[in-house]
Amino acid sequence: LFVEQKRGLRDCRLERISELEKDEKLFDSVALMNELGALYYAENRVQESLNLFYRVLKNDPTNVSANGYVQLIRGVLDFVNKEMLNP
Repeated sequence: LFVEQKRGLRDCRLERISELEKDEKLFDSVALMNELGALYYAENRVQESLNLFYRVLKNDPTNVSANGYVQLIRGVLDFVNKEMLNP
């Protein structure tokens, strides 16, 4: 019995990541970098996400989305690092 698999949210995210990584205009567009950074974050590719958001902030220091993600990621990393130091 064959059951047709539906594409899930993760499949759509991975497809979009692949599209954006190939886009030659990626680094010319704050919006595209923000989108890819958010997708990386959703896929737990935290370092790549953080790098992209810092690149956004280099071009646009007041970017609300990038600032929010950077604060979120740094907060999580600070918490994890403290837990590792204090078992």
